[in-house]
Amino acid sequence: MSKQNKQKDLAVQRKTEVLRKKSEDVINQIIETIPLSYEILSSEESKRLLYELQVQKIELEMQNNELRQKQEELFDLNKRYIDLYNNAPAGYVTLSSEGKIIESNMTFSSLLGLGEQSLSGLPFTGFVFKEDQDIYYLYCKNFSEDAATHLCRLRLEKKDSEPISVSLTSKKSKAHDGKENTCLIINDITEQVKTEEALKAKDRMLLVQARLAIMGEMISMIAHQWRQPLSVISVTVSDLKIKQALEMYEPVYFEEQLDNIEKCTQHMSHTINDFRNFFKDDKNAVMTSSSKLIEGALEIINPIIHDRGVAIRREFLNYEEISTYQNEIKQVLLNILNNALEVISERKIVNPIITIKTYKEADSHKISIQDNAGGIPDSVIDKIFEPYYTTKESYNGTGLGLYMAKIIIDEHCKGSLEVSNLDSGALFTISFKDVIQ
Repeated sequence: MSKQNKQKDLAVQRKTEVLRKKSEDVINQIIETIPLSYEILSSEESKRLLYELQVQKIELEMQNNELRQKQEELFDLNKRYIDLYNNAPAGYVTLSSEGKIIESNMTFSSLLGLGEQSLSGLPFTGFVFKEDQDIYYLYCKNFSEDAATHLCRLRLEKKDSEPISVSLTSKKSKAHDGKENTCLIINDITEQVKTEEALKAKDRMLLVQARLAIMGEMISMIAHQWRQPLSVISVTVSDLKIKQALEMYEPVYFEEQLDNIEKCTQHMSHTINDFRNFFKDDKNAVMTSSSKLIEGALEIINPIIHDRGVAIRREFLNYEEISTYQNEIKQVLLNILNNALEVISERKIVNPIITIKTYKEADSHKISIQDNAGGIPDSVIDKIFEPYYTTKESYNGTGLGLYMAKIIIDEHCKGSLEVSNLDSGALFTISFKDVIQ
């Protein structure tokens, strides 16, 4: 016998002895008040027997009273448990191994709009929204194979209403007959899902607005790039017309000038292709390097850099290729470079320089862009990644460029976009990782 069992037996024995002592005290009091009832007995044995019977009777009455009290306590406790179970903030459902409902609380019935209707014996899948049946099937399959899989989100049918969104948490339990049941905890997250969808819709709207704003900037850049070749074409055509009018036709000269016009038109066509490819959505990641991304962005914006007399200082320390979304990162680079050019022009910086570095830290590829335009005021530096916030005063600004840049890097490219001030100017640091690992 174990030590624990011995302790239980001793406790029962002590309780019995106490109850016996109480019974004897009661019967002795009775004997003192009516002693004659014992004197009429013929023998001591009869007296002793009557005494024992009366003691046992009192013992039984005391035990009966105690049992009645315990029964009332258990009844109250059971009632409180049922009230708590039925009125819990979450729906509780117990399923058999066949997926049928063994029991469920009132909260679950209310979630389905069924009031106090009993759901016992019904298959739980009957309440799962038709389009989410596969989600529930895979969830049950994964849960049975991997005990760590506990949570999923799906929709349940609701009587005379739209389906509700719920989070489902499962836990295995053993029934009295040894069979394995599944306990479900169901929380209504309909409002949460609606809020999430509203936020996603807002982000999509901001993305469209940002792309339209960037497209306007790109059109301006195309116009800037076209200005020079159009000027060359115009001058060349005028020169050829003059020579033709003066009857100074020189076949070799005319052929050279026509070749020059052809090169200009090819350059213009190449510019259109560059910008058209830039605005294509990246469906798949491609292998590229930080240096290629930078050179691709600089090629687009190079005429503006040249016109404003800005020196580009390259410090490339990382040429390793990585799988990423190149057009999206180019968009971020162009936004940062264009902002730097605008600030340099607005503040009339003498000997403007933009320093671009590439390097690697652990598994992160980094690009830093630093200008010498004096930096961002400390009062606004923490706000520049907020939507619709802009510091552009003398020219149009949407306040979406840096906001979308941060979303692109943080959410799409597994990285981060940060800004800080150095002595000479602002420093933007882009960090991104391989999106296929």
